[in-house]
Amino acid sequence: MTRRIEREIRCRCGTRVEASLYESVNVRLDPDLKGELLDGRLNLVTCSGCGRQQHVDIPLLYHDPERRIAISIYPKERKGQATEIKKDMERQDALIQALTSRSFSEHGASPRVVEMLTEFFGYLANPHVVFGLDELAQLLAELEGENH
Repeated sequence: MTRRIEREIRCRCGTRVEASLYESVNVRLDPDLKGELLDGRLNLVTCSGCGRQQHVDIPLLYHDPERRIAISIYPKERKGQATEIKKDMERQDALIQALTSRSFSEHGASPRVVEMLTEFFGYLANPHVVFGLDELAQLLAELEGENH
């Protein structure tokens, strides 16, 4: 699912701008967003006061369900927190897997079906992690090359 959030951004000139920012991008549903993301146009905000453009770098989930690719993109400045971020994601993955498995089981799915569904959606619970658009572009080239 592609998801946007509203956030107030303050420009250097002091103007407060209401910005609609992408938090997740599903490239099957919105294929044009892949190009905007890779060339830095996604989450680009123009100040209504001075006209200055500013890229708002927030964590973002890139999702390609056809290729079963999920990538969490963090700002480059957070690369020093990579170990902590990956540990947090591993904890979240374990929780999501447990909840998903229990939910499918409670709704009557057989153990084999639960295993298949959990495996199929597991890539979303445990996405790749990159820092910045350069790392994203490099990883996408590798992953998309493997899928062809």
